[in-house]
Amino acid sequence: MLFLILCTFSEDEQAQIEQLFKENHALLYKVSYQLLRSETDAEDAVAQAFLNIMEHFEKISQLSRPERRPYCVVIAKNTSYDILRRKKRTIPVEELYANETDDDVADTFFERFENSQLIAALKLLDKNDRTLLTFRFGRDMPLKDIAALMEISEETAKKRSQRALKKLRRILEEFER
Repeated sequence: MLFLILCTFSEDEQAQIEQLFKENHALLYKVSYQLLRSETDAEDAVAQAFLNIMEHFEKISQLSRPERRPYCVVIAKNTSYDILRRKKRTIPVEELYANETDDDVADTFFERFENSQLIAALKLLDKNDRTLLTFRFGRDMPLKDIAALMEISEETAKKRSQRALKKLRRILEEFER
């Protein structure tokens, strides 16, 4: 892909890009590594930063040589922050199953129902409510992690959890009648 992008530039522009890379690669890597604390993430950030630099090369080439370096550093920082944001939204799979406990699910209201009744009631909830309650009580996940996993705010996860519990209670109360 890089080859295809470079082909869109003239030989003079390709030489300028190569020079820009040689002059700034180490600095951009250092800046990215300080933010990301990971060699592979820093390398990814620098690669993406140079792709962004090539996208805006027309603007960068109009800058004087001393002005180019800070411009490139800002692009590398922004790319690193983007990677950090993406990493915050993802939760490693191992963490999802690390806190698996069924004992914590028991709440005084739910204790009087058999597991089969709870399962039947959960099946009547929509998929999002069922997933949220499963993570919250079945996996004992904190709301912060659930919010990240479902790509919603923590407050939204809290409200949805409360609403889902109310729905589940109503369903279970119907079973009692």
